[in-house]
Amino acid sequence: MEPDILSPESQIIETTQKNNSGLFHYIFITLAVFAFCALLVIAYFSKAPSNFQKDTLITVYSGMTTKDLGTVLESQGVIRSEKWFRLILSMRWKNEPIRVGDYIFEKPQPVFSVAYRVTHGIYGNSR
Repeated sequence: MEPDILSPESQIIETTQKNNSGLFHYIFITLAVFAFCALLVIAYFSKAPSNFQKDTLITVYSGMTTKDLGTVLESQGVIRSEKWFRLILSMRWKNEPIRVGDYIFEKPQPVFSVAYRVTHGIYGNSR
């Protein structure tokens, strides 16, 4: 019996398949690390800042823009980022107007809850 000798073509195919597999794993791991980092950023900016003051009163006036409100909320320590707040409003509650009134923030809340409250007129801390 003759020894089983691989032809040069079969060796090329085998090598190419191994290289594609390594590239796939590299791309997959890179995307997984990127997704994990993105989730960390989202989690960080979504929670209330550490300098939150209990019973913070925020007044929303007629004619206030989302940038104005975001700046007030950020300066009063209710949210971490005015830009993140505006992004959430524009993506999730795009067609909802900001409700005028006095909002009391008794405890720290995620920025999603703050955005929901100002677009649905929930003035107390019921969320």
